[in-house]
Amino acid sequence: AKPNDIIMAATDMTQERAIIARPARVPNMGIEEFVFSMDLVKITVKEDYKESFIYSLLKYSDFPHVVKQFANGANVLHLSPKVIDEFESLIPPEVIRNKFVDIVSPIHEAQDKLERKNDNLKKQRDLILPKLISGKISLN
Repeated sequence: AKPNDIIMAATDMTQERAIIARPARVPNMGIEEFVFSMDLVKITVKEDYKESFIYSLLKYSDFPHVVKQFANGANVLHLSPKVIDEFESLIPPEVIRNKFVDIVSPIHEAQDKLERKNDNLKKQRDLILPKLISGKISLN
């Protein structure tokens, strides 16, 4: 998977169907490619659509609630990618989709930037905290 790709859980160990059919957007964390397990599927977006539009459609529509009902299995629920592909939804005209993308894409970019900054702060915390606890560094 690459940044901005859409991935989705295709298996779920909870009988409540808590994670299955829930889309996630791969963040831009400065890593070019990610490896994901067979428990996930990558949603491929057709050329005339943008990832940010499809991600938002899948995340904020009734998609997860409708599709997760088709998952089956005794101990581990499995969702066939065919069911995901067969989901139907109303799609606005291209002009409206493009306006939506123009608004949402900068928000996704800002999320990724904040996530990278937060990751950097976590690394700094993990480096300095042991030194503070051991007394090697003083706050005075």
